[in-house]
Amino acid sequence: MVKGPQPFALVYGTLPYHGTIKEIKDNTLTFTSGESLKVSSNVNVRVVGGDAPLKNAGLKDIPAGAEGYLVFGTDGQVSHIDALYTTVNSQVQSKEGTNQLIIFDGTRWTLAEGAGIFVGGNAIKWSELPIEAEVKMTVNPVTARVWRVDIQGLPNHSPYVPLPISEREVRQAIESSKNTGKVVLAAGGGNETGEDKPVTLAFGTALAAELYHYGRPVELKLPGLSVEVPAAEFGRIGQSEQGAQLQIRVTWQSVGEQSLPGTDSLMHLRPVGKLVEVRPAIVWPDGSQLVVSQSKNPVKVTITSPIGSTAGLNVQKIGAYRFSEMTRQWEFINNDYNPDTGKSGFTVNWFGKFGVLEASRTFSDITGHWAKPHIEIMAARHVVRGITPEAFGPNEIVTRGQFTAMLVRTLGLPEDPKGVKFSDMPQDYWCAGAVGTGVKMGLVVGYSNGAFGPNDPITREQMAAMLVRAIRFNSHRVIPDSAPRPGLFADENTIAPWARTSVSIIVQEGLMRGRGENLFAPKALTTRAEAATVMARLLEYRANNK
Repeated sequence: MVKGPQPFALVYGTLPYHGTIKEIKDNTLTFTSGESLKVSSNVNVRVVGGDAPLKNAGLKDIPAGAEGYLVFGTDGQVSHIDALYTTVNSQVQSKEGTNQLIIFDGTRWTLAEGAGIFVGGNAIKWSELPIEAEVKMTVNPVTARVWRVDIQGLPNHSPYVPLPISEREVRQAIESSKNTGKVVLAAGGGNETGEDKPVTLAFGTALAAELYHYGRPVELKLPGLSVEVPAAEFGRIGQSEQGAQLQIRVTWQSVGEQSLPGTDSLMHLRPVGKLVEVRPAIVWPDGSQLVVSQSKNPVKVTITSPIGSTAGLNVQKIGAYRFSEMTRQWEFINNDYNPDTGKSGFTVNWFGKFGVLEASRTFSDITGHWAKPHIEIMAARHVVRGITPEAFGPNEIVTRGQFTAMLVRTLGLPEDPKGVKFSDMPQDYWCAGAVGTGVKMGLVVGYSNGAFGPNDPITREQMAAMLVRAIRFNSHRVIPDSAPRPGLFADENTIAPWARTSVSIIVQEGLMRGRGENLFAPKALTTRAEAATVMARLLEYRANNK
């Protein structure tokens, strides 16, 4: 018989209800027993997940698998919730079966039914959890079951990478795209600190499939780089890729001021800032991967060069280039470089290495020539070429086909021979692509007899008519027709009636001038040097009159 005072307690009210919380959705707590309870959104919550309670906790802070203790008020409603869980940080030593893992201290842990494994906030399968991964496990303190495994660090041999783009970020971006028209996903890193640190944008293929079904383009943004991928590209991931990880690896490379090899061996290519390499790949848990080299749909890439990187360079000679793995040469893409923003944008169907480069090109027969600066600018922009590798032929006459090609290239238009329907020009003729585009865009027209005359010399009045169409092309500026000012040129009566307005406009806008002695010489032919100069003026005109 025990003598002396005995411990006892008088308990008033209802005993707390407790159980393992499986899910919380719409203020409803669902327990592993199958019971559910609806609670008020402002219920008092205390969450203890380690040494101290979480301050200002709410229902959203209670993790799945926490042990919940519910206190009811006099009205029968839940007035207070205590949620307890523990965390274990360690490294995976081995896995057994489908739900048991052993950490490095030898402890064996069992995953609860419905437990989740996450990398960077994205769910992966049990089979994809790599050995030696550093993990943080959320554990129920009563049942000792693991309810969540968060991978904090991956082993060097793992084909996976920590995911900088989480499922939550993707869903937020999808929601925001209702206003912007595209899903914008941003990730830090890269060359913002001046280091050549590679970055991998990665997310599960299930999310990629969701982006495909959503149907809006996806823009991946990094410091100094953005890649806009059509939604259709994500549709290339089929059933065989399920459980894999879609990775887009971006690497920057500094090469200094060395000359890079181009398709023209006499052209000097100097990098503006760093080169960038974009390599998509689908990676499976076993380490096998499929590198995606070509896109089925055009991908838009925008490179932003750092401030000051163009110091000492001629911005008119800067363009975007892609490195060809086959020829080991840098191939020209376009001249869409904006010196005010430092942005260079282009559309490609191939991934790989890209660069913003300044080109320098000269010829042996233009030394001391009055048009030398203009010829070199337009050669650097891949608008004009030499008649031989070393000679430009500045005084040779320009043909209608040559001038049309120069015009289309100066405007940065893609050449397309589909529109060519002239009796004297097959679709495989050297300038058919430029003529086809020129006709489609309303820049050039053929003769009334159905011919184009690609090898006919171009007259100055014909050139004036083409140039007026070019300055009006895609321009917001209104340029009204105007008759030539009387006495402007002594030979104005020799200008064809159809060309008089064009001559008046093009002289007034400063793209063409007379030929001395107050003459315009409308029937005179144009030299290659004159054509290159006119193209340089057109380039400057469009830059100043957007």
